[in-house]
Amino acid sequence: HWLHVRGRLHDTQGQFGKAMGDAVPALALAEALGNTADRVDVMSLMIGLNADLGHHARAARIADEAFALAERHGYRY
Repeated sequence: HWLHVRGRLHDTQGQFGKAMGDAVPALALAEALGNTADRVDVMSLMIGLNADLGHHARAARIADEAFALAERHGYRY
């Protein structure tokens, strides 16, 4: 959770590189722990970051993956 929260904080400060630097390991941890909710939440952060950085196709791919993952697991947040 700490990496995710710190990534969100960096995002709000416009420090997109630092935010992505926290989001990537946060996603890896969520995947390793099998935590679907945290994984989808971090992917949400990554969608916005990629969009802010102009990587719109990557943001769309992550969004599609996150939505499908959330739908498979009944995660509605």
